[in-house]
Amino acid sequence: MTDGLIALSEDETVTSAIGAAELQLRQIGVVAGAYYLTPAFQSQVGKRTVVAHFGYPEDMANSFLDPDTFENDPIPDFVMREGRTMTWTQAIAGRSFSPAQQAF
Repeated sequence: MTDGLIALSEDETVTSAIGAAELQLRQIGVVAGAYYLTPAFQSQVGKRTVVAHFGYPEDMANSFLDPDTFENDPIPDFVMREGRTMTWTQAIAGRSFSPAQQAF
């Protein structure tokens, strides 16, 4: 690991890279997280996105990943536009949301 980044080899798989990231996040105290695998140029909350997650209660994860709910999540696309990791609290601070996003 260099400068807080996880070194990856060319034969690294997506699954093993996400597992390594989860391990390091847990070591610094992160209790839950999600990584969005999204086709290029598509929404982070689109129908083709796959979410790898850890630490969330099963009922919460199942509810969140329901397609009718998932597409109303205002956070992932915002975080991608910002280009940096952030907490949910940081991502929603000072922003306006549609009624569907507010219900989410």
